[in-house]
Amino acid sequence: MRILLAPALPAIWGVVAGWWTPRGPGTVGTALASIVVSLAVGLLAGWSSRSRWAMLAAPVLFALAVELVRLGLRGPTVDRPHLTGLGVASRAATP
Repeated sequence: MRILLAPALPAIWGVVAGWWTPRGPGTVGTALASIVVSLAVGLLAGWSSRSRWAMLAAPVLFALAVELVRLGLRGPTVDRPHLTGLGVASRAATP
């Protein structure tokens, strides 16, 4: 049971975070809530796995879940980056 719980927690939180704040936290309250929940999920995943590999696996699973949820979105913080004369910018994908 603990083997399944450790990777599931960051992945589930990644899906929830990607749905809740698809372009990142918009206010200080949502940013602090995201940090607190992420810390709790990371600690719980590490405790449940009892392995140092959780420190590597949890952030990767979280990021993968968030990006999969945000895959269909368009906008400056979710599209692929490209180089411009002003540096790196993001553009909307062409339909």
